[in-house]
Amino acid sequence: DFFGELSCKVLVGNLIGASIILNQSTYTIVAPPNEIRGIVPITLSCQGLTKTLDLRTSVEYVEASIVTVVFSDSLGCLLQSTCIMSMKVTNPPRKIQQGSDLTIQVNGAVFDSDSPPEIQVLGLNMQLMYLSVSLPAIQKAGVYKSQLQVRVVSETFPWLPVDFNITVLNPIPMIVELNPSKGSEKGGDLISLYATGFPKSMRLENLMIRFGQNITAPVLTLLSDSAGSFISFLTPEHNPALISIQ
Repeated sequence: DFFGELSCKVLVGNLIGASIILNQSTYTIVAPPNEIRGIVPITLSCQGLTKTLDLRTSVEYVEASIVTVVFSDSLGCLLQSTCIMSMKVTNPPRKIQQGSDLTIQVNGAVFDSDSPPEIQVLGLNMQLMYLSVSLPAIQKAGVYKSQLQVRVVSETFPWLPVDFNITVLNPIPMIVELNPSKGSEKGGDLISLYATGFPKSMRLENLMIRFGQNITAPVLTLLSDSAGSFISFLTPEHNPALISIQ
């Protein structure tokens, strides 16, 4: 009832936040950016008259949140593999209780499954929040702009999304295990090979095992999952020697 039905500007400190018509008792405004941290009063400026509202309507400015990401396997997520990340968030949203209160948006990414990212809150206080995040496998390498978001934005969770990047790397193919690692000079021994870094699109008929420089053998079986590839083959005849396998 201070001004009646007037056209007013909402001032957050010295910054103009919004223009409103004073004809109701409840309003929602968006606080403008402010480089100064701390509690800032909200003032109504109506046709040259001003009124400072009580402290319950003041705005507290805090330092913007920053997300630091550590990837468990390398400098990024590995292509077509489930990605495990550790995240540290400065100035986290208040009253977060569990990972389901948060979500991660990876712009432009195509995942191998429709399952959402799994988020676990490992630790939380007023200054820091620690998260463990499991992302479904991404199908294409690259750098993806991403956001950590509060799932439901409300007065309980008044927190803007925080931007960060997720790098998806094309892994280097690598033979991890060979079993057994010995065979008869007559050949015909069944060898199982476990390798990582091969694309899921790899086909059995396109594979060949090379012994040394000149001897090759076909691949008998191929089984791949998000972790790696299991391959079996028979050894060819060869004079006793230590040879490389490719």
